[in-house]
Amino acid sequence: MKSLRAIKSSFVLYSFLILFLIFSSCTGRKMALESGKALTVLTSGAQQKLAKNAFDFNSVSLKIKASYKDGQLEQTFTMNVKMIRDSFIWTSVSAFGIEVSRAFITQDSFKLIDRLRKQYIAGDVSELKNYTKQEFSLRQLQDLLLGNALFTTDAYEKKNDDLRNDHLKYADSVLWNALILTEGFRIKSSELANDENTQKALVDYEKFRNIKKSGSLPTKLKLDMSGGGKKMELSMDYVTISIDPIENLSFVVPSKYAKRM
Repeated sequence: MKSLRAIKSSFVLYSFLILFLIFSSCTGRKMALESGKALTVLTSGAQQKLAKNAFDFNSVSLKIKASYKDGQLEQTFTMNVKMIRDSFIWTSVSAFGIEVSRAFITQDSFKLIDRLRKQYIAGDVSELKNYTKQEFSLRQLQDLLLGNALFTTDAYEKKNDDLRNDHLKYADSVLWNALILTEGFRIKSSELANDENTQKALVDYEKFRNIKKSGSLPTKLKLDMSGGGKKMELSMDYVTISIDPIENLSFVVPSKYAKRM
């Protein structure tokens, strides 16, 4: 068994990994909208259909059961995530019934509380690149959790190769993003690669469900990351989903917590 020190350290790692890549009473219906079967042939207008079928929301709350593993560690934990579109992401991570971290990300800043070490981190949102090795906006972080495209859909081009068949691909001077779509024109998988630092990430979305007035949402996310000689796997099951207005949201850094530099 791992020591308590090792467990504490690993949860801090999990928190960074998850939070910084970095989801008829307005709750998810228990009815699958589609199987998520991948399209191998894309017809014209796929970009427009992808945009039309994006998950649309003002606010969303998720309760997530998650598991993480790499070559040395394996752990399960629970996350509560609350988001308002283009405003913030609030996240609480718990294990063994104890909250181990809490984060609050806005368009221009972020804060993370490490309850195990009684420390916190705060800074400009651009500083998240120090942890993710890739600069993401608040909207992109929200879209990553909800199975939406990370870039405007008209920036993607239809491509075909032996590995992916028909797919949509975005590319700039540093980053590329390849999307495989479902028959319902949602994202089945999203592959990201950064040519500057050799980091790669593959996100698979499964078990799409209809959320009233917002569209279909994947209820299972699997993230595989590699780079720098390391491989990590994160799986997330969305246990409950709500698009009700968010109320009574709390984020307070305890006065006795030290700021981590």
